[in-house]
Amino acid sequence: MPLLTFYFLLRGLRDGAYWRTLPQRLGFLPRSFRQTSPGAIWLHAVSVGEIQACVELLRGLRQALPRTPAFVSTTTLAGRAMAEEKLTGLAQGVFYAPVDYAFAVRRVLRALRPSVVAIAETEIWPNLIHETRRTGAAVTILNARISDRALPRYLRFRWFFGAALEGVDSILAQSEAMRQRFVAAGALGAI
Repeated sequence: MPLLTFYFLLRGLRDGAYWRTLPQRLGFLPRSFRQTSPGAIWLHAVSVGEIQACVELLRGLRQALPRTPAFVSTTTLAGRAMAEEKLTGLAQGVFYAPVDYAFAVRRVLRALRPSVVAIAETEIWPNLIHETRRTGAAVTILNARISDRALPRYLRFRWFFGAALEGVDSILAQSEAMRQRFVAAGALGAI
């Protein structure tokens, strides 16, 4: 927590807009996001690229499941701006993803009551995965990839990533090569 506080302090000093993101990053969502019954979809798309990749997915979800609420979280300021621009009418809400601490993740899960948390590309946050599974919701990684640059880290810390990936129900990799990278990183049951 001290490192996280220091990080937020530095980011806030560089860009004052960052301060306004803190409540959501600590799991406090607007009241309008609260669901009275389970069944929502929480799509986590980190930044601009992931948001752009998910637009068609959300269009398809709106057509297939018009009454199912879909919420999108993002991590960056640019990702949030892109999500608000591109996802109007496709998502019931856009918010900043909570930090990967159980207390923050639990707050978001209690508010949204998702039946599935879909993570775009490669965000492997152990507490998000564990707490989602604890609620009985499914976890999937969509358009999954591990870059050439990141692969050595995943292999070096296979014990860590493998434990986190055990909680993932499915990994939909971009290609067979990406699927093999996830297997090498310890994702044995989800692929």
